[in-house]
Amino acid sequence: MGIDPRRVLHIGVLMSVSTAAYALALAGVTTLQSTADRTLIAARAPVDRSVRDLALRHDLLERAVRDSTSRYAEIQDRYARLGPAIADLESNIGDLATVSQRITHSAAQLPTRVALPAVRVAPAAASAPRVHAVTSASGG
Repeated sequence: MGIDPRRVLHIGVLMSVSTAAYALALAGVTTLQSTADRTLIAARAPVDRSVRDLALRHDLLERAVRDSTSRYAEIQDRYARLGPAIADLESNIGDLATVSQRITHSAAQLPTRVALPAVRVAPAAASAPRVHAVTSASGG
């Protein structure tokens, strides 16, 4: 007993048709899934941009904080180095205040008016001497 050739043909056609139907079903599902994914990506695009913008701003803020911390440490170091100079300046200002008080006290001891002798005669007006000179400097 053998297999009926028509049956083999029918089984082959049935397998081909079912494979084609399965392939069409998979293509349809893939198309639907792709469309849904595109819609989802488009819907999430503003959120994605916002997250990227937030990350960029975070990085910029982090850099600004790092730079500010460095600048603060630099200023703090400079201020610490200026401490002795400021102390010397304050000491010198104190010494200057003491000298200024002494000068003020000495000036207060001076008389307010000094009598000067009166001028009795004004000096005679001087006249220029007469000069009679001839030169040949100009070719004459």
